[in-house]
Amino acid sequence: MLKDLTRWLPVLALPLLFVSSVRAQGDRESPPDMSEKGLVVHKAGVSPGYVLYSPLTDTSTYLLDNEGEVVHTWSSAFGPSGVYLMDDGSLLRCGRLLDPPFFHGGGIYGRLERIAPDGEVTWTYDLATDQRMIHHDVEPLPNGNVLFIAWERIEPRDALAKGRHPEALHREEGLWPDMVFEVRPTLPSGGEIVWEWHSWDHVVQDFDTRSEGYTPIALRPGRFDVNGDHRDEPALSPVELARLQERERQMRALGYVGGNDSNEDKDRRRRPDWMHTNAIDYHAEYDLIVLSSPEFSELYVIDHSTSTEQARGTSGGRWGQGGEILWRWGHPRRYAFGDDGDQALWYQHDPQWLDGSNAGAAVGGEGQAVAPGLRLTVYNNGGGRPGGDRSSVDELVLPFQPERGFTRAEGEPWGPTEPDWSYEEPEQFFSSFISGAQRLPNGNTLICQGKDGRVFEVTRAGEVVWEFRNPTVGDAPPPKGVGGGPALGFAVFRATRYAPDHPGIVALLEEPSPSQLVFDAQPGWTHETPSSSMRVAEFSLSEDDDGAGDASLVIYYFGQGGAQGIEANMARWIGQFEQTDGRDSQEVAVRTSETRAELTLTTLELGGTYVAETAPGSGVQLEEHGWYMLATIIETPAGSYYAKLIGPESTVRRWKESYAAFLATTRL
Repeated sequence: MLKDLTRWLPVLALPLLFVSSVRAQGDRESPPDMSEKGLVVHKAGVSPGYVLYSPLTDTSTYLLDNEGEVVHTWSSAFGPSGVYLMDDGSLLRCGRLLDPPFFHGGGIYGRLERIAPDGEVTWTYDLATDQRMIHHDVEPLPNGNVLFIAWERIEPRDALAKGRHPEALHREEGLWPDMVFEVRPTLPSGGEIVWEWHSWDHVVQDFDTRSEGYTPIALRPGRFDVNGDHRDEPALSPVELARLQERERQMRALGYVGGNDSNEDKDRRRRPDWMHTNAIDYHAEYDLIVLSSPEFSELYVIDHSTSTEQARGTSGGRWGQGGEILWRWGHPRRYAFGDDGDQALWYQHDPQWLDGSNAGAAVGGEGQAVAPGLRLTVYNNGGGRPGGDRSSVDELVLPFQPERGFTRAEGEPWGPTEPDWSYEEPEQFFSSFISGAQRLPNGNTLICQGKDGRVFEVTRAGEVVWEFRNPTVGDAPPPKGVGGGPALGFAVFRATRYAPDHPGIVALLEEPSPSQLVFDAQPGWTHETPSSSMRVAEFSLSEDDDGAGDASLVIYYFGQGGAQGIEANMARWIGQFEQTDGRDSQEVAVRTSETRAELTLTTLELGGTYVAETAPGSGVQLEEHGWYMLATIIETPAGSYYAKLIGPESTVRRWKESYAAFLATTRL
């Protein structure tokens, strides 16, 4: 049973080897005044790096230095949730579609997108149908693929056939268990699903002897009780009901809850979002996935090494149990191994493995303080916690042996019995929803108190050494069924600090190497101020006297290995044009290459109707008839540069010889 975390226990000399609980140093009697925004604390001992965050009401994502200054911004047309910096300096994020079909609720999104440092959307993937919907979080994998969480729609009759209690079933919308997909991206949009896992393949019930899967719950702890979200729950007290309604009101005000609830949804037992899985993280060494279900107040670990077929069953994979739950923790009553007194999690978010691959790590670095065992951290939101609402960040040591997998004593719930380390700050530190925590390379922990937009770093002794409060209220359009509102507009889903030598930071911010590209601007070109740090130079090229309009020339540099390669960019450029005669633009594109000294130049020449998006990720296309493009990829030892001349055909052709002269001057 989770120990009383309100007591002060001193941090021992070897804090990673002993249970310790810390409270913030210098406790205050009343909640802090959150009206002060921006950087409010910066002491010695801060972990170096840059913080990535995206306010829930904003379509922009920001990268901050430790002085609280924005050093880079990515813009989208959609509201956010999970955001991740990639090694090439691009951003992987969830995008909240404005009018999703059928589904509704907290964390609804429907789109994944990857945004280059200059703001161009280089990849999108949509899963937003009346049968399946992306929600909450995404996880990039080392092989370039992406994991994401989605709902799948189970019809009422099928839910009843698996033993769902009819009084806990929405009569029209059925049940929405969660699934995990792995997709291999194809540019510029779409992808191939290469692996999938469905929670609905792993359910058990003891309600109806005539229905599928009837078994005493305690005999199948590796499965989800299909009635586990409401089993033995007493009626909510007025205080509990008011707390839940206030949490939902706050989420709706942020646009975090989308869609229109029916009257039947107001009976919480009949809400179709059965699990509400809100986070996913991947452990590369052991090929494990951890998931967080706040509705069950549990964390789950599943095996990613299985095939899709094995993931449907109970055998196969590295750990021999197919797609069954390998470990679960937080509320053992959910699998009939305890009661409410054993509950340890309350609507938790953001479990993160402490495996050296967390975002604070550089390539090849450990990214965490040295610690034995398989560990993770979790933000324990704490709404309804005995003794009063309060959040904590808990570090868990999992019962795991590399040769055998997870272990559990016969007749006992999975361990640990209590966290190895916890941080809390009574009266100061509470967010009933969203939020997250990240272990940093120096052993400190970065915490996002999501509702208030408060991001702060604490030592293992509980000292706050850095604190930033989001000052930005954006204008992200609210989803269907949500009126929006600025009252809680400073909220942040999650925040992550990236080390200075993380490849994505290097690609974004490192000064060009001595082998940088040099070129000569040509007569008649008008210099413009580059609109992002990834734009080396930007020029306006005037029209002829035909009134067609000016053209623009931009030279980009994304760092070593940036922008996803030659062929991907060629395909993306070609895909930005359509032909009036119906031919594929690939058929009319002219591609030439030349090599001189240490440079290889590949040029694409193409005209037609220009149909690129009006803004990154907007989904709204331009329709510029009679446009033309000259675009060149210039490969150098320090990475590729990208030059793109685009505009009305007559204007671009006017400057074609000038463009060729510019290419001839490129050198190191």
